[in-house]
Amino acid sequence: MIPSISIKLIKTCFESEHYPEYFKGHDTHDSNIKFIAQIVAHTKDRDFVKQLIASGLPAGYEGNALEEIDAAMEGAIAKKFDERGVKNNTKQSVSGILLGLIEEMEGVELFHDSFSRTFISIKEKEKGRITYPLSSTAARLWLKKTYYQHRQAAIPTQAFSETLDTLHAKALFEGPKKQVFLRTARHEESVVVNLANDAGQVVIITREGYRVTTDSPVMFVKSAAMDALPVPEAGGDLKTLQTLLGLSNQTFYRVLTFIINCLKPEGPYLLLLTEGEQGSGKSFLCLLLKLLIDPSQAPKLRLPDNERDLMIQAKDNYLLVFDNVSGMRGSLSDALCSLSTGGGFSVRKLYTDDESQIFNECRPYILNGITGIANRPDLLERSVSIRLPTMPEGQRKTEEEILQQFHELRPCILGALFDIIACAVDKFNDVIAPTSVRMADAAKWIVAAEPALGVPEDTLLQALESSQHDVTVERMANNSLAVALAKTVERNAYEGTVGDLFDSLDHQQGRGDWDFPATSAHLSRSLDRLRPALEKTGIMVEFGEKKRDGRYIRIWLSEEGTFEEACKVRGEKNAKSKW
Repeated sequence: MIPSISIKLIKTCFESEHYPEYFKGHDTHDSNIKFIAQIVAHTKDRDFVKQLIASGLPAGYEGNALEEIDAAMEGAIAKKFDERGVKNNTKQSVSGILLGLIEEMEGVELFHDSFSRTFISIKEKEKGRITYPLSSTAARLWLKKTYYQHRQAAIPTQAFSETLDTLHAKALFEGPKKQVFLRTARHEESVVVNLANDAGQVVIITREGYRVTTDSPVMFVKSAAMDALPVPEAGGDLKTLQTLLGLSNQTFYRVLTFIINCLKPEGPYLLLLTEGEQGSGKSFLCLLLKLLIDPSQAPKLRLPDNERDLMIQAKDNYLLVFDNVSGMRGSLSDALCSLSTGGGFSVRKLYTDDESQIFNECRPYILNGITGIANRPDLLERSVSIRLPTMPEGQRKTEEEILQQFHELRPCILGALFDIIACAVDKFNDVIAPTSVRMADAAKWIVAAEPALGVPEDTLLQALESSQHDVTVERMANNSLAVALAKTVERNAYEGTVGDLFDSLDHQQGRGDWDFPATSAHLSRSLDRLRPALEKTGIMVEFGEKKRDGRYIRIWLSEEGTFEEACKVRGEKNAKSKW
């Protein structure tokens, strides 16, 4: 096989406008210098160059073209001519130096994902692979450090920009397409957790247990927000976490349900709905959960105003913690539902064009606020809810004191959690998915993990069921439409059209409530959405056929007495569980 460098050399010779001048046998000086300037980009073998030029000279040639070759080659090499015979300027040569360094390095890989995002992956000796988005600050710093270590100088801005553009192109057009993950991933029948430390370590959890390694079977990307998890240690006990957090059994099992779901290698994921008065420690609890699962430089975020910003935050964070939430628009509630299950989301890329940008993130997250921060049933059915009481004055500890204890215990707590996840991996295929909750896949993972806890059967499942029931009943008891419906059917069931029902409602009840239906069409859609939640409070809704005068509907109370009594009955039934 002819080396590629020789092919390029042959191509340059055939395409050169200077080589034919040798055939004439006179006035070869200028052509000689220009031709040599072209071919030194491909070879610096002087004997070969002399043979090449001699083959073009006519018989009986008496000039000094061959004697000029050594001096011409030295000059061309010093001036760094390219294959066109053009001298490289400083900017081009600097860019070429950095690109050359990267190409010569072992363990450096360029690739892209299915969204055409580009990445650089670096594998250093005795360390794991660390992958960065090429557009990230971390990737830029690594490239600048690489150039500085070689040249002992900073790379010029323009040359660096050109290098970065070239690397983007190489990753996108020459690199393979790969799937990337942030904190957890599935690999065959194991769960892989990214510790995101400088050594590039991961934890591989199988049915036999877990091990720490630098040889990751999947590609993790390190975002700018991520901080490292500690290396897990054996011998931990989750009771120490419950004691440290000061949680009751009921609240702790609900929190534990959420934590176990967070370590599921893929969605769907539950959200943790954390409510409580000021002084209940809800924000601090959320901080500790973030540090346990997905430590970050920005552990608590503000709930964004729109779906696009929500998905951008989800790109860089595995577990999102939204602090001090005080209600949300319906469209944002729908986007949060999609975030739990991984539904796609498309927005216009720029306001000046019609190109779409696709997001398809699936993440666990926490909503933290005083009360009423989520009201739509479809979001509540994806939640684990807890309500924290105000801490008594005499039992409070400083956050600094608790944080110190937490960081000391965290390696052992992680080890205990990974043992639980190993149980989930082992039992998952043998467990029947529960049908009592909407998030059946999430519930199945939780039920599979439960045997490792040493608790009565279905403890975690009942914790999930009761949390969703409690928050739904509470929301419906304070929902203006539910209260208005209860008043309408308090004595007698309603049977008729949706339009007549809308006219009969107490609209004063919904005054000032932006979610109260403004028209009969809005009422129909609201009843469709609220029907499962209304049933939990005893308000039964049944849609009939659609006739010329409108859609027919029947609404009645399933429990005797008023709506308030129905809520009370439902609450008492729930209280008879182990909680």
